[in-house]
Amino acid sequence: MTLKQDLEVVRRYEQGQIGDYELERDLVHYSKKTSIEFPHHQPTRSGPWSYDKDGIRYGYGYGCRLDSPEAICEAAENKYKVRPVKYWKAQFQMYGIRFHEGDDLRGVAISALDDGLFTSLTDEVKAIERRLAARYQKNKQKFVEELKTYCKEKAAWLKKQKNQTKSDRKGTKAATKSTRQEESGTAGPSGGANGLNGELNSSYIEANAHT
Repeated sequence: MTLKQDLEVVRRYEQGQIGDYELERDLVHYSKKTSIEFPHHQPTRSGPWSYDKDGIRYGYGYGCRLDSPEAICEAAENKYKVRPVKYWKAQFQMYGIRFHEGDDLRGVAISALDDGLFTSLTDEVKAIERRLAARYQKNKQKFVEELKTYCKEKAAWLKKQKNQTKSDRKGTKAATKSTRQEESGTAGPSGGANGLNGELNSSYIEANAHT
């Protein structure tokens, strides 16, 4: 992709026409690989809570983002697919499900599902989500400027690599031409086949002079 095309992707992202996934897909995965580091829209945080392109999270690491009631039901009923403790604690915190340390968390989830408790986030969590989401969007303009800088640096890097490749090809071509000239004896009177013929002719003339 050209610099103009990259900046068009950034413009569409800035206007909300595409999301974070499409943005990184178009600028990184669908583009030539470079050594320029792709910037990331950093999540906003408040204690154990955070908000990023995937929504609200409670805790850190994989498995801490908000899951749908359907996904929670599937995780609870599938005893062969073990979820980490932090997953259950995150869902309980966001949906307001009471539990105690040492409880069978999968069992707590099944009971809560039977009671219809996984319906919506608590009012407190909704307020946290709105606040973090607003801060995340506010930081978006700074991220957009970082994206534009990334696109320009990537274009300059690709241009430099292209020029270097051309220079290397010219050097290789010149070296190959020189080698072929030497092998064909066109390097001069003292080298190659022409040089040998010159030496033979000189020896022949000298021998005739003494006869």
